[in-house]
Order: sequence, then C-alpha cells, then structure tokens
Amino acid sequence: MLNYKKYIEKVIPENLDWDKSEKQNQVSEYINHANPKYQEEAKELSSLGYGDLNTTVYQLFDENIPNELHEFAKTIFSKYQISFTMIPPGSVIPEHYDTMYSFTSKTNTNIDDSDIVRLNIFMKDWESGHYFELNREPYIDWKQGDCIPIIPNVRHLAGNLGKTKRYTLQITGQRNEFERYVSHKG
Repeated sequence: MLNYKKYIEKVIPENLDWDKSEKQNQVSEYINHANPKYQEEAKELSSLGYGDLNTTVYQLFDENIPNELHEFAKTIFSKYQISFTMIPPGSVIPEHYDTMYSFTSKTNTNIDDSDIVRLNIFMKDWESGHYFELNREPYIDWKQGDCIPIIPNVRHLAGNLGKTKRYTLQITGQRNEFERYVSHKG
C-alpha cells in the first residue's frame, strides 16, 4: 500500500473548522439525484434500514483544506479536487461507486471517468470499528498516510462502528498523472 504520511502528518483533522463542513446523507442525496439509477439504489438502501440517522458524513472542500495539502496535491496532479471526510461513530457510507462528476465540473475537465482516480488517504492509524471495503476486499489495520486509489465505477463502502471519528483525505485527479508520479516517486 502506498503511504504519504510525510505529507499529511502535521495536519490534525480535529483542528480543522468542521463548522464549515457540508453534512451529507447518502440516502437523501441519492433519492434527490437526477440519475434514476441512484434513485433506485436509494430506495433499496432505505428498504434495508439505511437513512439520514446512520448515513451522515461531513465533508470539507478545497478552500477549507490546509495549504500544505494543496501543495502535496500539486506534486501529483495539474488539476485536482481535494476534500476531507469525517464519519462520526455510528455512521456508514453504504456500498456505492463514485462518478467523479464534481471533479470534472470543478476543473472543467472533459475526460472519461476511466481516466480519473481518487486517492483515499487515511489521516490517522486504524482504530477498532473503523472500516473500509473496496471491490468487496476489506481493509483494516491501516497506518496514517496509507493510500488506496479508487477508480470510478468500482464499488466501495466505509463505516464507523467505533467510538472515535474516522477521517480520510480524498484527492481526485487524472489517472495518468498519478501513475506517472508513482512510477517516479512512489
């Protein structure tokens, strides 16, 4: 697994201004989505007991992210989107896939989803109850800075069944730039 601890270790997620975060509920967002596929998925999730109380997450976006993380993102990508996600105890993000729409619209980039990658970077060492799964492969025991690249249309989920908040950093950009960065720097 790639690790970027040296770039993120000085950022303390608890010290960020979470009052500026966007509160999101997976089921509500999908029910109101323009894409009928998402609406159907929201109906299924709702029928399984998922709702606003157990799918709440908080996100901070670009302008609320510390400058040193923007500088790190610029070492990998020429155009990028950056965000923090905080999942409080008792919340989950049910299995879903990312469309990367916000990246292409924010950066005014007209590329196919298959040319995009989202770097999911864990901000703290794994704690009991924190969970991530990508393409039905579970991940636990991660270390601060560990990175799991996510490509569009690959299903994944995250949850917090623990007693502490779970923080991740997401940096989204063009896949070929990331692959070039990894081949040169790792």
